[in-house]
Amino acid sequence: MPERDSETVTEETVRVRRSPRYARFMIVGAVFFVIVAFVLTYSLPQGQGYDRNAVFGYLALVAIAVGLGLGAVVALAFDRRSSRRAATVAADRVGVHSPEAEADGGPGEAVTASDSAGDVPTDPPQDASPHDDDPR
Repeated sequence: MPERDSETVTEETVRVRRSPRYARFMIVGAVFFVIVAFVLTYSLPQGQGYDRNAVFGYLALVAIAVGLGLGAVVALAFDRRSSRRAATVAADRVGVHSPEAEADGGPGEAVTASDSAGDVPTDPPQDASPHDDDPR
């Protein structure tokens, strides 16, 4: 009969806070400034020798850069603000140790599903082709 895995539970205090998603802020900033560039391009009178679409293209490139930068700055400001509101809570850390792993790999080494599943094949079957869906 195999020995049971030993489980250790330790209580720790951790800080929990909300964090903004930087990419979303940057994308929203870029889209907002592209819309501003569009409105500016088509609401002001057309200049001599410049096509409106070309003007919009150049303004859009600048607007995207400015929007990405300002979106990142706004996300950083929200991140700073959320760090002030961080809460400290108690959390349990659970560690599972297998006697077999300790004997094989040393103390404190946990057994994962991939370690204990030695009979699971890692290669795909030989008759399977990656292009089975190809109608050729």
